[in-house]
Amino acid sequence: MSRFNLPALARRGDTVNLAGGEAFTVDPRYEFATIALTSFAGNQYYRAADVTVEHLKILLGQIDPLFAAKVAIYARREAGMRSITHVIAGELAGEKSRGQPWARPFFRQIVRRPDDMLEVITYITATKGRRPLPNAVRWGFRSALESLDAHHIAKYQANGKAVSMLDLANMLHPKPNETNADALKALIAGTLKQTDTWESRMSEIGQEEGDKDEARSEAWGDMLARAKANEQGGIGYFALLRNLRNIIEQAPKSIPLACELLMDADRARKSLVMPFRAATAYREIAAVTGDGRQPVLAALSRAVDALLANVPRFDGRTLIAVDCSGSMRQGKMPIKIASVFAAVLYKASDADLCLFGADAVWQSPDRATPTLPLAQMIEQHDGGGTDFKPIFAKAKARYDRIVLLSDMQGWMEPQYTPSEAYEGYCQRFGGKRPKIYSFDLAGLGTLQFPQPEVFCLAGFSDKTLDVMALLEEDRGALVRRIEAVSL
Repeated sequence: MSRFNLPALARRGDTVNLAGGEAFTVDPRYEFATIALTSFAGNQYYRAADVTVEHLKILLGQIDPLFAAKVAIYARREAGMRSITHVIAGELAGEKSRGQPWARPFFRQIVRRPDDMLEVITYITATKGRRPLPNAVRWGFRSALESLDAHHIAKYQANGKAVSMLDLANMLHPKPNETNADALKALIAGTLKQTDTWESRMSEIGQEEGDKDEARSEAWGDMLARAKANEQGGIGYFALLRNLRNIIEQAPKSIPLACELLMDADRARKSLVMPFRAATAYREIAAVTGDGRQPVLAALSRAVDALLANVPRFDGRTLIAVDCSGSMRQGKMPIKIASVFAAVLYKASDADLCLFGADAVWQSPDRATPTLPLAQMIEQHDGGGTDFKPIFAKAKARYDRIVLLSDMQGWMEPQYTPSEAYEGYCQRFGGKRPKIYSFDLAGLGTLQFPQPEVFCLAGFSDKTLDVMALLEEDRGALVRRIEAVSL
């Protein structure tokens, strides 16, 4: 008889979530990272945008500012988050970073694009008043500005904005070098023109005399033709996704060629673009009115499936559980993220699909179903309230991993976390405990499981599946990846 290795007892929650249900508190480092990796500074069902920023400030007082700086770098450079990282950088400017050896490198590395500097300065001046920038900010941003070439200085002039590239140059007095001396001089003189990009070509057309509509149509056609021929001056796959609306409106004759490029499986694979990008483009084009959108929507649907080639594969059996409750349809609508993510994983892995709310329902869609119609089916499921317990009470198979896609606001009575149901599930299948990937898609700050028993994944980005692949062998990879950021 075992004396020490007894069956695990279900832990009771130690806090209440924003929906009023029992939950577990999250390490403030995880919560800070969750907000940084999920917040787009928009309103959420349980919390308004300004409340989110205020909560972020509170958490900033509970964690090491160095860790917060690393979170911002990770969120900006690995997850592509923008506005929330500008808030963090702005809050770290001044007292929290004064005299710290990491401060100057931080303000240098937070600049992924030149306009990051403009946004951070705008935040600082709006929240702390118009005063001289802290020395660390000036040093980091000056270094970043001096590293820019003429192309980027011209591209990100931001004329007419609250803070422009010209304002930045006047604030920081960068030292010119061989790659940017002429551009900086022209910037100061007000004569700097954008370089040869699709943005600059469209900008130049807007300033030319004559038939601008015809010129734009010819320019898009030329760039698409160059892309097909793999020639310089063509438009890349990601840029094509971003500009489909412009092509529909300005170059309808080029729609067939744009669709051909989108559906090119080899081009999609080499682009390394994830299917979620094409799914976002699909939603945007679906909102367009007028002629031309139907063939583009059809091409985007096929593009999403072609881009599945860029999704990491996971061995063993996977259960994907999608929260289809009401709160998932508010604000930025996490259900839109969850439904596409679930459809992609279902298509790319040996996975079962569970849709839950007040109850849990297993679905077995045909794997030949295209990804986007599958995602739409998931999104349209109405789950009512939020209860995680039926997922484990009704599971009839042993899984190697369970992926929970939710805003983590469980509240259904009895108001207990699903820990007991989870322990019962483990016992039914020989005590083997699956890996649980708990996605807090709204960054609301609590878990439905004790943190040591799950992989707490903060938000969703193109890097999410890469992080999951890492976690298959390395628990705690998220915090360790953040802590490994060099400043």
